[in-house]
Amino acid sequence: MARPRCWMGLCRVDLFIPGASSLKDRRSVVRSLLEQCRRRFNLSAAELGPDGSHQEASLAFSLVASCSSEAQGRMAALESFLLRSEEVGPFEILHREQEVWCDDDFSPGTAES
Repeated sequence: MARPRCWMGLCRVDLFIPGASSLKDRRSVVRSLLEQCRRRFNLSAAELGPDGSHQEASLAFSLVASCSSEAQGRMAALESFLLRSEEVGPFEILHREQEVWCDDDFSPGTAES
């Protein structure tokens, strides 16, 4: 039996939060955005850093899907949401990148289940 394909998406976003004058302000903006994205798009989301910066944040979002079109569609929806949020929100997107790939793109590992 052929093994089903697995599609993965990754999005990285660097933010500037001009109104944040403390780590607490920054954390409030970042936590809110991460939670909104988790709820809306059923994906994993994490803050990557940088530690100690009041006005900068790097975020990552990842998802898994059973087909390319689902992964690409969810990534496009996430990107649209982030851009809309930037227009009305307390942050600016400095840089963003995203990629969707298939598990066929990986070399076979040594671990088997």
